[in-house]
Amino acid sequence: MSTTATQEEDIAPTLNTSINNSEHVIDQSLEEPLKSTIDLESQRKEQEINKLKNFEFYPTTINWNVIGNFSGIQKEVRAQLFKVYLTLCATLFFTSLGSLFYLFIYQIHPMLSFLLSISLVVYLSFKTSFSTTTSSPNSVNSISLNSEQQLVSFLALFAFGFFTGTQLGPLLESVIEIDSSIIVFASVATSLIFLSFSIFAHYSKRRSLLFLGGTAFSILSILCWTLLFSFIFPFGLFGLFEMLSLYGGLLMFILFVIVDTQIIIERCNAGDKDTVKMSLQLFIDFIGIFVRILRILSKKRRN
Repeated sequence: MSTTATQEEDIAPTLNTSINNSEHVIDQSLEEPLKSTIDLESQRKEQEINKLKNFEFYPTTINWNVIGNFSGIQKEVRAQLFKVYLTLCATLFFTSLGSLFYLFIYQIHPMLSFLLSISLVVYLSFKTSFSTTTSSPNSVNSISLNSEQQLVSFLALFAFGFFTGTQLGPLLESVIEIDSSIIVFASVATSLIFLSFSIFAHYSKRRSLLFLGGTAFSILSILCWTLLFSFIFPFGLFGLFEMLSLYGGLLMFILFVIVDTQIIIERCNAGDKDTVKMSLQLFIDFIGIFVRILRILSKKRRN
């Protein structure tokens, strides 16, 4: 018994030493990968910081092909959209001619211009709708118009732009008496707003912003009800309607720019070639924004 106890006493220190050595080896084996990972992480962060400090990291050239890729829009659709915006620019040019005609040549009565504009809009709506429903379903572009109908539609659209310009004549005349630079500023601001939200609609996912049409029509409904009640209860409500018409109307037409742009893209994808009707939608939105910005700026300058 004493011999066995002595052997156990001799073995115990050896076992403790081997256990301590194995624990030390395990600790070293665990610490080394951890240290290497920490070193790699610190080196990576240092490289990123040095990369950001380097001026060559920042791009000095612009890839216009990437910028021009509007959310995967097909080439045919982009060509149709180019025609739509080109027609819109031409219509705005005729609107400018109409305003200049009113200011410097002959002042057409605004009511006559309004009736002519309404007649042209009704003609364009029924003409394109009638052509769409009576076109042959077996044709390649069953929704497109023939060349003669397109020519008449373009002339009607440009005439509508011209008489819209004559309708703007009295407003422009009153703004010129306050400060003529307001017209230039309003034109630039309207162009920037229209362009910005159109690009936003192009780059957004298809049909992802069509729900904004509900908000826009809700604002339109509020404006109509406010106008109705302002006739029934005239005291105080005309001021409310004017404020809602300016700021609420501005928001409404901005939303319509987004919605109409995405609707036009979908119509182009469906094979619709009615450039005139698409341009008419965007033209009404543009003029709605311009008139409200012009009135807001002139009101602030007058005060």
